[in-house]
Amino acid sequence: MSIQIKSISQEKLLLSSEGETSHPIIRHLSKHPSVVSISSVSKLTQPQWFNGSPNYAFPYPDSVSQAYDVHRQLKLTGEGILIGIIDSGIDYTHPALGGGLGKGYKVRYGRNLVSAKRDEKLGIKPRGEFDPYDPCTGRKTGHGTHVAGIIAGYDVSKNFIGIAPNATLAVWRVFGCDQRVDDDTVIKALEMAHEAGCQVINLSLGSENGWIESPLAAAVERMSKAGIIVASVAGNQGMDGPFSISSPGTAKGVISVASINSPYYPAKVFEFNTFPGEYFSYLPSSSTQSFPDGDLAYAIVNGSLPYACNSDMQFLTQFSTVGKILLVKRGHCKFNEKLKNAKLLGVKGVLFYDPDTSAHDVVKAKTHSGTLPCAGLEYATGIRLVTYMMQHQDVIIKLKTAKEEHIIDGGPDLRISDFSSIGPSYELHMKPMVTAIGGNVYSTVPSRIDNGWSVKSGTSMASPQVAGALALMLEYYQLSKRSVTGAFLIEQLQNHARILKKESGAPYHPLIQGSGLIQVFDAIREKVHVSPAHISFNDTASLSAYKKITLTISNGNGYPLHVFFENIQSGSIQMLPANTTDYQINKTQIDVGHFRVALQFTPSSTAVIPALASVKIDVTVLVNNHMMVYYPFPMYGGFIVVKDVSSKRALSSVPYFGVIGNMKDVPIFDKGYPYMASEKNITEKANFPYLFTLTRSMSRPTMVIRTMTGTARIEIRLLDKYGNPIGVIRNGLHTYTARNGLASKRYTKYKWTGDYKPTCNTGKYVTKYECDNTHEVRAKEGSYYLFLRALKHFGDPDNKDDWEEWKSGEIIVQVE
Repeated sequence: MSIQIKSISQEKLLLSSEGETSHPIIRHLSKHPSVVSISSVSKLTQPQWFNGSPNYAFPYPDSVSQAYDVHRQLKLTGEGILIGIIDSGIDYTHPALGGGLGKGYKVRYGRNLVSAKRDEKLGIKPRGEFDPYDPCTGRKTGHGTHVAGIIAGYDVSKNFIGIAPNATLAVWRVFGCDQRVDDDTVIKALEMAHEAGCQVINLSLGSENGWIESPLAAAVERMSKAGIIVASVAGNQGMDGPFSISSPGTAKGVISVASINSPYYPAKVFEFNTFPGEYFSYLPSSSTQSFPDGDLAYAIVNGSLPYACNSDMQFLTQFSTVGKILLVKRGHCKFNEKLKNAKLLGVKGVLFYDPDTSAHDVVKAKTHSGTLPCAGLEYATGIRLVTYMMQHQDVIIKLKTAKEEHIIDGGPDLRISDFSSIGPSYELHMKPMVTAIGGNVYSTVPSRIDNGWSVKSGTSMASPQVAGALALMLEYYQLSKRSVTGAFLIEQLQNHARILKKESGAPYHPLIQGSGLIQVFDAIREKVHVSPAHISFNDTASLSAYKKITLTISNGNGYPLHVFFENIQSGSIQMLPANTTDYQINKTQIDVGHFRVALQFTPSSTAVIPALASVKIDVTVLVNNHMMVYYPFPMYGGFIVVKDVSSKRALSSVPYFGVIGNMKDVPIFDKGYPYMASEKNITEKANFPYLFTLTRSMSRPTMVIRTMTGTARIEIRLLDKYGNPIGVIRNGLHTYTARNGLASKRYTKYKWTGDYKPTCNTGKYVTKYECDNTHEVRAKEGSYYLFLRALKHFGDPDNKDDWEEWKSGEIIVQVE
């Protein structure tokens, strides 16, 4: 027997937090003992990725990826490994990707899960169900082709080799040319990949939701349990701070990948006559199309550059600036004020650098059209120019804008990409798990775009490097006739990752880099294995069992090892602003806090591990209760490094983190929220009593909320004039929602249309509907209140104290 259900809109489903709905078929299925839960379909958008510059051929440096070491020394290329790519399709005709589809080609299998109707609607000629070709046009297309090139591309003429160049690919096109897909389509592709025999699957897709309970995350977790290795993105929302990790990378068993910038990157560059043979990258402002050549104006007072704000004009007029280029510092006023003043001084262009950022952070200035040309410089460039000016006041510095972009060597420091999302998951699981190159990655795009090659950035570019690395590891163990699990390979990759450090020498927090930068050669050759490969000590309100973790350290060498354990601490992460009495979303300080913990190793901080044997070590967190906490709920972190006693060489490492405080105490709502407004003006708080005319849509009362943390459940109930609950408003039940972003305009609005779904009982804290066949009804004339409640982090839905609540003022409904 089979059941076919036509597409049902989300509003008709009206799923409650208990998975209930007014639709009779879904209600019937929900009561079947084999049905655990029912979820409405969610839409995913293709991950944001960032354009670079085309036609630059440069390889991954050996010192970073170790992929070439594996190719040359170990003769491993991914041969015999089938890797699934679920993405936007692929240009399999690209020479670097084999030139065709089917038996005998690099792309052996493929399916197109985008309907012909969707393609036709966008003017695209459908290519059929069994053709995964990417037919989309425009420079934003080619996502899947770029991913495929990173995994398995090969083109000698371009000096380009993917991570696993001889791997076989299977491609599922799920994103249409509108760059959207329903999550059930991705789940279908996952099932097909499983049936096709894929050993590794890359998912360079996701949505910013740090929970593990989504249907897609559950499906990916099942793939992992079935023995398939799944690599997925950490996400590109790093500027939103903690908990910005993407799903399904949150799923258990999935290796989520953060991004570092490539040490080599293409950039627009200046040349200065005072530094012959060198190129200096710059970033033009939003309104700057080109930057003029010219002489730099000397405008230094007391050894410092001006900001070019209004307050600086009194001494800037003393310098010769007409027809020259003015170098200033960022800050103290808006860019447009700086440019307005510079225009008054007669300059023809403005350069700036940020004195408060590291040597490689260049800010893109937002400027109005019609203003002077403006561009940002690296910190190191700005300091170098100022120093030269002060030491050679009689020398004129001449600037020349290079006609073509140049490859810039970013130096030995590997920096986490600004866009790379920060963990953990809302369940406080360690995410991301590893890091790979995702910033300024050169790879294939459809041949009709940029001659088939382009530089792109995003964790979408980092994830396929990990997928390729895992394919190399699989090939090694297959050739060695050793059977290993996917979980073992992921742990081994984590154990031997390179811990990335900031310029200060301190490591990036594990919630930023995971275990560190993958080192696939070391992961294959090194014989020390530690499990688990990462640790979450949860929060300090958790049970004591969470504070002690047992590590199993295995020695695969034919000789004993004498080791000791070192605790390398990172700076802590600020989850909330510093004012502990006035919680408010703000730009959090990442990785710069001073809260650290000591670790106790039992039975000892040293151990002798016999050849081909294992030992167990208990790790316990020792919290210094006298340490000053400068901001609430700090996230401490660090790395347990296993080192050889004699040589002091690191043999393996395990990242750890935890939260000081009880996550249940984290307030859900930002200061000043929730509030009620009208639909036509949601920024202005409404006065009560609020008059709602049902026939006038613009008068609909709209609840505006801004959350500081994710919540597993939000309910918006309708109360009668006596304060008794009579139902739930349309779209008034939400589960596993993410917190709002850090930008001041990031909020969520819920409008009341006047419709609600009645309940058959009157308990204020009822969470279960007991009526059959209840349908939405229209509110009658009278007085009502909206009652909002949200479940606290780790809250118990049956405990009244675990909810945050808010009640609106009186809403008077009238019908014309």
